[in-house]
Amino acid sequence: MLIATKHLTGKQLTGALAVSALALGLIAAVTQVNAATGIAGTRHNLGTSNRDANGLTTPNPAGQASVGNTYTSGTDEICVFCHTPHAANTAPNAPLWNKALPGSAYTVYSSGTMQGAASLANNNMSLVCLSCHDGTQAMDNMINQPTTAGGAGYNATGARLAGTWYEGTNPAEGTKTLSGALNAPAYMELGTDLSNDHPVGIPYCGGNQTGLGKANCLDQDFNPVVQGANLTSYAVGTSTVIKERMRLYSTNSTLTVECGSCHDPHNDTNKTFLRVNNLGSAVCLTCHAK
Repeated sequence: MLIATKHLTGKQLTGALAVSALALGLIAAVTQVNAATGIAGTRHNLGTSNRDANGLTTPNPAGQASVGNTYTSGTDEICVFCHTPHAANTAPNAPLWNKALPGSAYTVYSSGTMQGAASLANNNMSLVCLSCHDGTQAMDNMINQPTTAGGAGYNATGARLAGTWYEGTNPAEGTKTLSGALNAPAYMELGTDLSNDHPVGIPYCGGNQTGLGKANCLDQDFNPVVQGANLTSYAVGTSTVIKERMRLYSTNSTLTVECGSCHDPHNDTNKTFLRVNNLGSAVCLTCHAK
């Protein structure tokens, strides 16, 4: 905020600077609030804290509940559906994971034009997403579960949360399910046949890509990899915002494309949690040199 101070008296200058400081403080406060909201206002918040004054879960612009938005009355916690601070599942490539990996066998995408084959046999990061999104196990099937409201400690017995599951319908919330399993539109509940979905568990650019550049890519129609500041993370894209790059995951010393490459589960600024706005096919063209 710029203020012309050349012709102001001392008192006027003091007042102007005070107004400027107040304005900057308000901007900082708003920024802080926006940064703090994160996942809380998205459909990945499955607890009761994701409710507005009208009792709707992340309502759409018309003030109605959006189809597929679900929550349980069993807890107001947010992170617990995916993460736990103690005794986490260390098998998947995901931090402090609070769910068992699905025991499903998947039919993965294949094509004669692909260099390299997709596989989910290596505890790929995509399995943590599929632990909800293949629809085979309940969303409240957690390793460490919060007790009911007012209780203390966690329930590690495998019993589901005491509470009712609800699903957003237009125009109101309705009773959804007793099992807690995801039952949503096809783009949300993928099932175990992934042959009609973007390949996951696939080596980036056909394989042999273990660092920067494209020299080792089997398929040259891909953009080069960018190395993260911590020297252990890799992504594709030129955005100055790290989370707006397409992330690659290290799977058996190979950089692979997973669900989280294109989707940021904690941020729904863009539709379907995409890392970047897909205007002009920006998501595809971040990786594919076409």
